[in-house]
Amino acid sequence: MSTFQELQNDVLNKFGANDAEFTTEVQRSINEIIADLNAQNPRAPHLELTDTSATTTIGSTTVTSGLPADFDHQLDLALMIDSKLQPPLTYIDPRDWNDARLFEQNNTFPTHYTIWNNALLVGPPPDKAYPVTLNYYAFDTELTTNAQTCKLTDRYPRWEYVIIQGAVSKMQQYLATDERAIDRDLALYEQYKAQFRAWGRRNIDKRPESGRVKAWYEKKRRVNPLIPRELRRFG
Repeated sequence: MSTFQELQNDVLNKFGANDAEFTTEVQRSINEIIADLNAQNPRAPHLELTDTSATTTIGSTTVTSGLPADFDHQLDLALMIDSKLQPPLTYIDPRDWNDARLFEQNNTFPTHYTIWNNALLVGPPPDKAYPVTLNYYAFDTELTTNAQTCKLTDRYPRWEYVIIQGAVSKMQQYLATDERAIDRDLALYEQYKAQFRAWGRRNIDKRPESGRVKAWYEKKRRVNPLIPRELRRFG
């Protein structure tokens, strides 16, 4: 996993510059490229990248809770009862939530949940406060300190080169001194991005044959059968 400092150094070394103003532009460019990769390819780069968790509390009679700032897609949600983590709640598509009429049931421990309008909804309404653990895929947030790590480079280290090339392309546009270099580096960025996006999809679409990767896929398949369609194409 690459740190913000390492990404900066790789870009700065391409230009042999490290003054404060240039470094600030490099930092901005790296964050713009990370945002571009997340927006252009919303799950392929980090579909299996960072599965993390957050713990919060669903209060008595409260059926909604905010989501983590880096939330991308849920894996599962589980209650903590008597200090023991319970089996995951059943996920309901938000389009079917109202039809389930869970909010009309008597207060008890929640058994179902959905994600709607950037909020977590549970039902039936809880009869008391319950700690809950949300396991989810996280996307990259803006890098602001040198020690921060870029999640895109965790399970897919090759994305580091795409980010660096994209930032180099941005800096060529910033310098605006060589039209040929601008066109060349932009074309390379688009080429790298397309190649590694396709590489990620190929590895997602095919069932791993053996080893730790296969175990990881099988675990995700068991834990949440309603994960995105891309991850369920094993055949």
